[in-house]
Amino acid sequence: MCSSDLVALGAFATAIVAFMALRALGIGPAGSLFASGRLSRRDPVMLIDFRTTNADSTLGRVVAEAVRAGLAGSTTFALVPPAAIPAALVRMKRDAAAPVDAGLARQIAVREGFKAIIDGEVTGLAGGYIVSVKLVRADSGIELTSFRETGDGPRGLIDAADRLARALRAKAGESLRTVNASPPLFQATTSSLDALRRYSDAVRANALDDPRSVDMARDAIAIDSTFASAWSALAGTLANYGGSQAAIDSAITRAYRLRDRLPPLERDDIAARYFSLGPGHDTRKAIEAYESTLRRGDTVATTLSNLGEQYRRMREYAKAEALNLAAWRMNPTAAGTPLGNAIEMQINQGKFDSAAANIPKLARISPIYALGSTYYFSWARGEPAGIKSATDSLMRPDVPAFYQDFARDASRGLALYTGQLGEARRLSAELARGALARVVAERIKQEALEIVVRGPTPASAKALDEAVAQFPYLSAPIADRPYLDHAEALARAGLADRARALVARYRTDVTDTALRRWKEPALHHALGEVALAANLPREALAEFRRSDLTTDGSPASECAACVAYDLGRAFDAAGQRDSAAVMFERYLATPYYQRSRTELDPTRVPAIRERLGQIYDALGKPDQAAPHHRAFIALWKNADAELQPRVAEARRRLAKAQKGQG
Repeated sequence: MCSSDLVALGAFATAIVAFMALRALGIGPAGSLFASGRLSRRDPVMLIDFRTTNADSTLGRVVAEAVRAGLAGSTTFALVPPAAIPAALVRMKRDAAAPVDAGLARQIAVREGFKAIIDGEVTGLAGGYIVSVKLVRADSGIELTSFRETGDGPRGLIDAADRLARALRAKAGESLRTVNASPPLFQATTSSLDALRRYSDAVRANALDDPRSVDMARDAIAIDSTFASAWSALAGTLANYGGSQAAIDSAITRAYRLRDRLPPLERDDIAARYFSLGPGHDTRKAIEAYESTLRRGDTVATTLSNLGEQYRRMREYAKAEALNLAAWRMNPTAAGTPLGNAIEMQINQGKFDSAAANIPKLARISPIYALGSTYYFSWARGEPAGIKSATDSLMRPDVPAFYQDFARDASRGLALYTGQLGEARRLSAELARGALARVVAERIKQEALEIVVRGPTPASAKALDEAVAQFPYLSAPIADRPYLDHAEALARAGLADRARALVARYRTDVTDTALRRWKEPALHHALGEVALAANLPREALAEFRRSDLTTDGSPASECAACVAYDLGRAFDAAGQRDSAAVMFERYLATPYYQRSRTELDPTRVPAIRERLGQIYDALGKPDQAAPHHRAFIALWKNADAELQPRVAEARRRLAKAQKGQG
């Protein structure tokens, strides 16, 4: 026998010995929980804060978060998202921030359909700690497995959590090859217990819809600037709570550059965030990243839901619906957001019976999300009473501020839809708070919306100039400068030359390739508005068509009907009334949700109704004009006094059209 054969035989023997040792301990595929049927791969598992004995009471939460991080790269555990626990407590009529011990955890798990619970304890000793963890069945309380590790000092605690997470993964049935391939926890997260503590605070606060999670994530980064997950969490919380685009871009870019420290699943997740939230802004690449996590065995429902949201952006609504329904079915009682997303996609496709059947299910899971779905459903069905009821409920003082602002914005849309500019301004003033940049952006937005409703006036330009004087945005980071929004508003106000000069300034100042690529559709839309203001309708037609696609030919937004509205205006300006009517009718015929993700839709519908009535009158088609006159009159019957002359004109035209029909 040659020496290579002996080496091979020795390696084989060593492998056999190792296998038998692991089997004796009940670890590895043969002795795993999956192989024995005591746990299935996609069973949702709930992790709770560990208890503490003779130690800082906050350590239990921090070490539990470290174990969660150690399990995050696993293809084995389908951990319940942190936000699911406070939501479950609310459904149980308890405080969302209530501490969850083992007994309460079992109640939650049984109620919500979680199959198992990960519990643990941190015990302080002289100079070190003992950390224990156990996995128990939720229904029976039977212990499935348990492990214990020791650690010296703060860094030792993180290492102990790492070893415990690896032991749980192996015991469940994950291959030792993938377990051992995971980077050390201190490398993938942080070697600082204090940074991990602030990160765990941020995760918890975000689960409670608490905007303080932003500052907590920043605290974690201040302690350890190489903490990739904290940078990613900061980007997510900034996006949730109205952070500037520059700040979001900076945070997710740092996470993206540090992603090689992480396990493959988490690397792909951060890449997906980078391409969906940050300067990457590439929907196709975000889809590739999410699909990569699924190919790696990702069992997290959030990934399916996030992938569905990317397909929604691509206007592939059936795919988006299917992915969100799949995410919801993985955990029917805890995953409220996927069901809400699926309902929106059903509305989008005109599947109102399915949406109506699912909204009560969503209400049992998350009453707040259900109110949002009711709002969209009511819009789609043309039911103003349902819209108002949903938004009034969301503006209650006990509702988190984030949802209250959503409701204010939605209520403003309803006010604009019905011609009540005074009410719209009041709601806009309530939204215009916080950072000065946000205040000014809101003022520019409100003025742009009003111009669509009442047309340009000298007051429009004055209001825009006052806003910009209040905040000279050229001093802000490039990504936060509203060049194009401001240019569009100026063009709508009839100031074509000033708008064109601002677009030229944008082209000079914005040099970042990724940012320019992301803004390319918005640039062409602004140029279309400038061309309309300059009475160049053919140029406007070309620019508006270019605004509907990204540089790689993907849809620029999920608003499938927006380009029809813009083309209708350009054809109208060119005197091509037949073509304008075709485009406006196409806009109205588009399912509500496919045009609703823009604040302009409530302003566009009345404008289109009014103008179509006028166009058909001019074309000598009273039978086609009359329905639009009626619709416009119905929408604006309670409009502000300054708009009532237009309602009176529509009534006069309707009477004439009815005579023409006779």
